[in-house]
Amino acid sequence: MRLTACLSLMLLATVAHADDEAVGYGGIDASTLRVFAVGTVGVKTVQHEGSNVEIAEPQSGHGTGFAVEPELILTAHHVIDGARHVVIRLPGKRGFLPARVVYANKADDIAVLHASAELAPIRMHKDGQLRVRQNVFAVGYPVDASRTQAQSARGIIAGHLDDGSLQLDISLNPGNSGGPLVDESDKVVGMVIARGNVEKGVHGIGVAVPVAKLRAAIAEARRVLDAGTVKPISEHERMSAEVVDELVRQGTLRSVREGGGADDLKRTFERRDLEQEIDRLAARLNDADLLLFVAGSMWNASLALHHGGVRTIGDRNLSEPEAQALAHGLHVAAVRLVRRGREIDTAIGERSSFVATALRADVGERSSFVATAAPARGSRWTLQATSHLRSNTEASGGWGGGVELKNQRMNRDRSGVRGFFSWGFSAGRAYLESPDAMSLTHSFYALEMGGGISIAIGASTHFELYAGTAPSYYTASHEGLMGTATSESGIVLDHFRATASVAFNRWYLSSGLRLISSTVWIEPIGLGINF
Repeated sequence: MRLTACLSLMLLATVAHADDEAVGYGGIDASTLRVFAVGTVGVKTVQHEGSNVEIAEPQSGHGTGFAVEPELILTAHHVIDGARHVVIRLPGKRGFLPARVVYANKADDIAVLHASAELAPIRMHKDGQLRVRQNVFAVGYPVDASRTQAQSARGIIAGHLDDGSLQLDISLNPGNSGGPLVDESDKVVGMVIARGNVEKGVHGIGVAVPVAKLRAAIAEARRVLDAGTVKPISEHERMSAEVVDELVRQGTLRSVREGGGADDLKRTFERRDLEQEIDRLAARLNDADLLLFVAGSMWNASLALHHGGVRTIGDRNLSEPEAQALAHGLHVAAVRLVRRGREIDTAIGERSSFVATALRADVGERSSFVATAAPARGSRWTLQATSHLRSNTEASGGWGGGVELKNQRMNRDRSGVRGFFSWGFSAGRAYLESPDAMSLTHSFYALEMGGGISIAIGASTHFELYAGTAPSYYTASHEGLMGTATSESGIVLDHFRATASVAFNRWYLSSGLRLISSTVWIEPIGLGINF
């Protein structure tokens, strides 16, 4: 999957909606709520121009719920499954509330939430008697997480399924899950839990839980509450709910479980102060999971700027240096928040694979992601120290060392094998022993030019083959047994070099050889660093 497509699934642009709608809404719409659930943060590895890039994958969901008692809300179990925080948003500008799961039935896909509020309960059908082809309406918050009012879709009861659920002939979308299914008198006859799989060509089919099962779930939730085992909503949970709601309104919370289409990545930031606003809210938190969630949003925003081509934020167009500086700032902030989260909860790394990914990051790098399998396109500098063994017909062998500084520019190939062009400077010296001389010292100072291929091996490792020419200034000095010394120097054009190297993160190990005129210089080991 392309990086831009994956990131656009994770980051949704803010879309403004007016609350003063021309259409009038009724009591059932006032009782239908938006449900947001935030879990932990995972990692998804995607291919981007031949490299493996690790993006944060928040395990979050958004769906619909509806009030059945002043403090109880029904929703679909899969909307809140695995959630560390659940928040309900009231219709219009009535605000948000933290909620707690008090009953969960995964088999029937039913969950009951409790919130400290005085909600307007929806009316429920008493007997639940339905007939095939009866008109029904699904009420909910489809697709757009920033909607302020519920939307309705009309269909019919298509039949009953073997498990007792209702099959609907109705058009449903991501976000409808957990919403009420009502008859023409606005009484609840069921709850929407699924739509047809569009990827398999299924359209216009939905599934709902009948009202009888909903009544049983409410009764179980009421028993739990009456037993007094549910703790009151804390101030910390209220503060956390504010952050979740802010993320929703800013457009950074995107339903992963509910799916959805890929928007243009360049609409990622509709507000230039997004990262500052999130950072301000995060500073007030003392919750590891939410810190991680905010960090994941910053991490992906950094990738969008650095790799996704985002250059427009609101009405401002960023220059390339500005975009890269902002990407680096977001990357650093993401790592900082992950570290803070781990300080609060040392076990968070067991729940989230994103923790290890973020903490491996070198925040001083220009790159906004942890070491990729092949270098990003563009240039990089390498400094390397090498060892030398020189051999020819005059000498029995010798040893020495050298240093190399080179610039490597990658091409734009999008596979795991990428070509590169390299130029730089190198110097070396070798000391030898021979039968007719006390010592020989040979040196060179070269301008190297060449190219090769880089082959991805893993998420942070690549293998390189290089060959090039190195016009050089070459000197040789000989000291004989009787103390006599001779020397010679000059420009050498027939100087060639070939190497093989393995790079891991910023470090790499190499081995190769040089041919200087008729002399072979072997470089058995070299250690370098990229910067």
